[in-house]
Parts: sequence; C-alpha cells; structure tokens
Amino acid sequence: MQSISRILAALLVAVGLALAGWLGGQALIESRQPIRTVTVKGLSERNVTADLAYWPIKFVATGPTLEDARARLETSDAAVRDFLTGAGFAQDAMQVQNILVEDRLAGYNAGNTPDMARFVLTEEFMVTSGDVEAIASASRNIGDLLRAGVVFSSDSYNAGPSYVFTALNDLKTDMLAEATQRAREAAQQFAQEAGAEVGTIQTANQGVFEILAAVDIPDQRSEKQMDKKVRVVLNKVGRRLRAAPRGRHGAFSTLPEPLPPQADGVSPQDLMRVYGALMWNVGGVIPSAEAREARKHPRLL
Repeated sequence: MQSISRILAALLVAVGLALAGWLGGQALIESRQPIRTVTVKGLSERNVTADLAYWPIKFVATGPTLEDARARLETSDAAVRDFLTGAGFAQDAMQVQNILVEDRLAGYNAGNTPDMARFVLTEEFMVTSGDVEAIASASRNIGDLLRAGVVFSSDSYNAGPSYVFTALNDLKTDMLAEATQRAREAAQQFAQEAGAEVGTIQTANQGVFEILAAVDIPDQRSEKQMDKKVRVVLNKVGRRLRAAPRGRHGAFSTLPEPLPPQADGVSPQDLMRVYGALMWNVGGVIPSAEAREARKHPRLL
C-alpha cells in the first residue's frame, strides 16, 4: 500500500514537472516571436448644416469734401439697416466693423483725381445670426440695396455670407466610435484573408476632424456653403494578429514564419540541456530507462 502511494506521488510530481517544462517552453517560444500587427484606417462622415452665419457688407461713398462723403455714407448705412430690419434681423445682430477714409489728392496720382471724388469713405458692416436661412435669403435680395443707392466695394473675396458649423463636440463621440468600428471591420477582413484572428489595439491616433463643404466646387471656399460634411479618419490603428486555431481557416497564412532557433537565441543544445535536466529530476522518483540513461551521462547536462 505504501509503495502504491509512493508511485502515485511520483507520478504527480512527474506530471507537474512535465507540465511546468512545457509551459516554460511555450512562454519562451512566444516571447521570442515578433509582434504581428496590421495597420488600418477608420473613416466616419456626417452631413450637417451650418448653425451660424456671418455676412460682411462693405459699401463706399465719395464726395468733394469729407463732410459730403460722410453724409452720403450715413445715408447708405441707414439704407442697409432698414433693409436688414425688414428682413427680420435685430439691431444687436448688426455691427460696424471699421470705416476707412481716403484722400485721393494725397495719393501718387493726385493730378488725375476728379474733384467730386476726392474723399472716399468705406464702411465695413457685419451681420451675425444663427438663422442661416434668413441670412441666405437676405443676401439673395441684395439688389434692393442697389436700388436704394448703396454702392458696394469691389472686395470679391469677402463678398457674400460665410457659414460656420459650431456643434462639432456633439458629434465627436459617435463619430470616433463609428470610425473605430470600421477600422476593426477592416482589420477582421484582412485577418480572415490571412488566416489569423484580430487581437487588441496596439496603437491608435485619433486623427483630425475636418469640416468640409458638402460639394467640392473648384475655387470656392468651404465656408461659402451652408451644407457641410464633417469627417474624421483614425490613422494607423495597429491591431495585434493572433494565429488562428488549426483547421479553422485552412493552412493558408500570410503571417511571417517563426524565426529559426539560431535567430531567436535558443539553440538545439540549449533545448537538449533543458530536456536532460528534466529527465534527471524525473529519474530520481521514476526509475525509467530513459531517465537512467540520462543519469549515466551527466556530461550532457
């Protein structure tokens, strides 16, 4: 009875040693393997409408004297305010940004300046509103100001309303989640073709949120369109690839082959020494032929 107990104890010790050796070997092999990753991108887009509009209105007035030019500028200013009030804008939505005064007789070509247009006054007027439709409608009726005698400046770059979308923070969370999901789907598709499985995220860059025009029109700035497109691209989302279980995806794989023992620092002699040490210890409790042979040749250890 005592001998049976000793044999069972010896078997348990042997199994434990064998399992420990196998786990240690697997950990050593996995630590020597390169990290296999796939880099993908995730895209998310939203179509939005601007929620804030700016309309710069620049008009001029001329006169033989500064007083005459100022009186005409005040007349044009009153006409612009009446037009905007009739379009439904409050007075606090209107603001004079700047007034420029030019004396042409003080210029380089003073001799060619007509006496009736010596002084040129330019007023920069700004209308700001969250009612973008009202701004767009009023800008289409700008001909009414021309009929009222308002002379506009020839600044074509700033002419017309500009539209801005300010609610970007309300979209960031959902768009980042969608972009991450699309990146994962791309990684899963790649892994499926490669006969592998997708693991955890190794690295990820958020990228930059862009607010673009809904329609890309050459030579037109995006802020001139009311309809916008918000876009974010997650760049360089690195996901770790794991080898798929055998028989699940077939034998095909595009993953790198394991490095040879000489390349990862583990030589066949080192493996034999580990195996010999394991058999030496097992031989102390289980008198097997292989263990006895190992104990006869300690120089192999």
